[in-house]
Amino acid sequence: MPNLGGHNYYTFKRENDTFKLSFGDCEYSGSRRFIDSLSDHNIEHLFNAIYTTIWKANVYSVQSKSYATYLLGQSSAQDFINITSAETSFWGLVPYQSVCLTTVSFHPYSCGDCRWNVELEFGSATEFQYKNYDPATASSNTDNSPAI
Repeated sequence: MPNLGGHNYYTFKRENDTFKLSFGDCEYSGSRRFIDSLSDHNIEHLFNAIYTTIWKANVYSVQSKSYATYLLGQSSAQDFINITSAETSFWGLVPYQSVCLTTVSFHPYSCGDCRWNVELEFGSATEFQYKNYDPATASSNTDNSPAI
């Protein structure tokens, strides 16, 4: 049985700033299995996409925020997926039939060890009644086929 309710933390250094990327499982075993299956390459590829499409482009005004910014709900999570998918194939790995992105939160300046933290929460698509999808493959939690 996987350890539920936890987060996995990864740090990256870019242009003399340290950034943190966190993955949470919303206490759902399918999410925990998905998070534990990710390789370092998958995680770094996602971070590079977030850095390019969110941080460098200053989407959601992340560079100037001094408090947490939360993207809650299906449409906000899908917007984040759409933006970052332009630079990564990461979202094609997500098994949307059982796991979905439910929350994205940015924590600029709030943790003393990094410049910016983005926390991604994955949970049960059924429980949250979400229908997020990978725009590159149109794979969604309404599909019966396995994720790529």
